[in-house]
Amino acid sequence: MSVDLASCINAAQLGSAEAQNDLGNIYLLGVGVEANPTMAHYWFRQAANQGNIEAYFNLGNLYRRGLGVPKNPVMAIQCYQKAIEGGHLQAECNLACMINEGDGVEQSGQGAALLLQDAADRGVHEAQYNLAIMLYKGEGVEQDREKAVEYYRKAAIGGMDDAAYTLGCMCCDGDTLPQDYTEAARWFNMAAEHGHAKSQYNLAVLYAEGLGVEQSLDMAELWYQRAGERGSEQAQFNLGVMYSQGDKSKRDLAKACEWYGMAAAQGMPQAIHNLELLIQENVDLKSKVNPEVTGVSIDGTGDACTPPSEAKEADLSDVAAAADAAIEDIVSSIQASDQGDGNGDQVRNEGADHTDAAENNSDSSKNNPE
Repeated sequence: MSVDLASCINAAQLGSAEAQNDLGNIYLLGVGVEANPTMAHYWFRQAANQGNIEAYFNLGNLYRRGLGVPKNPVMAIQCYQKAIEGGHLQAECNLACMINEGDGVEQSGQGAALLLQDAADRGVHEAQYNLAIMLYKGEGVEQDREKAVEYYRKAAIGGMDDAAYTLGCMCCDGDTLPQDYTEAARWFNMAAEHGHAKSQYNLAVLYAEGLGVEQSLDMAELWYQRAGERGSEQAQFNLGVMYSQGDKSKRDLAKACEWYGMAAAQGMPQAIHNLELLIQENVDLKSKVNPEVTGVSIDGTGDACTPPSEAKEADLSDVAAAADAAIEDIVSSIQASDQGDGNGDQVRNEGADHTDAAENNSDSSKNNPE
């Protein structure tokens, strides 16, 4: 957001509704000033009092989340409605999410779907994504997975990374869409390039196993690293395996220790186990481990978690031995979403404050896509 602060303040004080809304965003985001949601609310309110539609939308977001004001779903709905009257499509999407959640209003999947349909057909990518979820599950609308895929594609092309990730999973599954690892790699790559950690991890697995792409440990390493840097403990663990026991060209015990340590710090039992073994066999690596962070016993006498006896350290050839079985985990989240267990896609919005990001909590093991 590039706005001259002094000029903006001056214009806002002189009564410019556009400048008042801009100043509200400046205070909300802390651009050139200390973030102050209360001041953001004040200036959004000033702009809304002059009929500024964007300001009504921003006020709705504040009331919905309790930023700068007490949380008030009813006020949020009223502000979104005023914004919708002025043609604000994102407000329509956000209101649909509140209706679907029963937040400040009686829950109605059908009512939410109607609003999402309108916004989706007018090009709002978040609405396309949310509508796709409802169509896929048959929530508030008649289940129609073919139409769901259509909206997932529109959303993905419009930049919704969760939609691209979901399509990649579907292409690996071979249920809703024909199994096509090349197409899966294309969708995962689209989201991975934007920093989507789960897509980065899955793309790394495809490169490691040569599924839909030419096998390349270098590319697998690259995408595991990017996913690991974004907190994927499975990617961190697989890098530990790659550097400690994988291809000789990749062996680097110091790096293995580092990546195992990251996964161990997140409480991953296998990472803790492998890191302890690595340190026991290579005493000079002890200095690279902070046991208070990782929970690792660097002298091998602690009570660190040990994986079940049948669990083995991950090997990059695991999936290659049974590709079809290994890929089953990639769609566990989609199958779970059909059963309503809470692990699938969640209807969400991405308004001006970019919160409520959808999370898919599939728990894959070893070198399986997630």
